[in-house]
Amino acid sequence: MHRYLWVLLLWPLWGQAAEVHTLEVHYVDGALNVQLDAELNARVAALRSVLSDYRNLSLLMPVVQNSKVIAGAPPGWTRVHAELQGCIWIFCRDLDHVMDVKRDDNGRSLAKTVPGAGDFASGTIRWHLQAVGKYRSRLVLNAHLVPDIWVPPLIGPYLIERKVRHQFFLAVSRLERAGRRAQR
Repeated sequence: MHRYLWVLLLWPLWGQAAEVHTLEVHYVDGALNVQLDAELNARVAALRSVLSDYRNLSLLMPVVQNSKVIAGAPPGWTRVHAELQGCIWIFCRDLDHVMDVKRDDNGRSLAKTVPGAGDFASGTIRWHLQAVGKYRSRLVLNAHLVPDIWVPPLIGPYLIERKVRHQFFLAVSRLERAGRRAQR
């Protein structure tokens, strides 16, 4: 009887096949650096569709409270405004991040922070999707973000790294689920 109970409890986890090979998060000298390499059980086209749905970024990253496409992007780019809320313990901070995003035909995307338009002094996020099988894709992401906020020097960087790492693990799982739904 107990064997079957464990099977029922663990059943939802078996459907999640995302594998995070690398997730490095470092907050040093006021800059957040993230390197992610993951494989997901979803087709590249479906994942691209989900990642370019800029109005629904909150479905991927819990820290995103709201996101929308706004005017002002250079030709060939899309300007995205994301409202973020980051909480560490009981301390919460609302941040605005405005980015110009561009995707090429090879599955590579680039997002650049628009300086002076939000709470980030600068930043770039690069990601690439490639097929590694008929229904499996690889996501490689590199981010360098400089939030324009004060962080307590002793414990702040550690807590930020921990929180961001957790957010990216959630995002990979959510992206895979959304990608699988999009390919149906």
